[in-house]
Amino acid sequence: MIRWSKEVETGVPAIDVQHKVLIRNFNSLEKHIEEGTLTYDILREELLFLLKYAEWHFGNEERCATGCYIAELNRKQHEWYVEHFTKLYEEFKAETDWTHDKLYDWARKVHREMSQWLLNHVIRTDRHIGVCLGKLKPEDVGPAPEQ
Repeated sequence: MIRWSKEVETGVPAIDVQHKVLIRNFNSLEKHIEEGTLTYDILREELLFLLKYAEWHFGNEERCATGCYIAELNRKQHEWYVEHFTKLYEEFKAETDWTHDKLYDWARKVHREMSQWLLNHVIRTDRHIGVCLGKLKPEDVGPAPEQ
């Protein structure tokens, strides 16, 4: 489970609220996996939400980051997420032979990969938006990632 903490705060209320929604949904997917309640329909809904909400959120975040030294890298990372997650979602929809084990194994892999991406992105990139907007101090977020 991803836990909300100061380590993931950007200091920008609109961005932080939207990150909490993404984290809540990644955690919901993880809970279904752990409790054995995952179904094809639940997975489809969770994946579609995580893709579409992220697309909407990324647009908002990129507007907040306009003029920030991290803006272009942030945009590129968002582009990667959307492309990669879209590919995964299309792969999911194209599969017609989902067994219980196959569904759970695939969901675990996708959850692990994409939730880790989100956490790394927020900590290493998004927090710099807070610096640009005067909400966080540079020494609190560490160096900006390389392009």
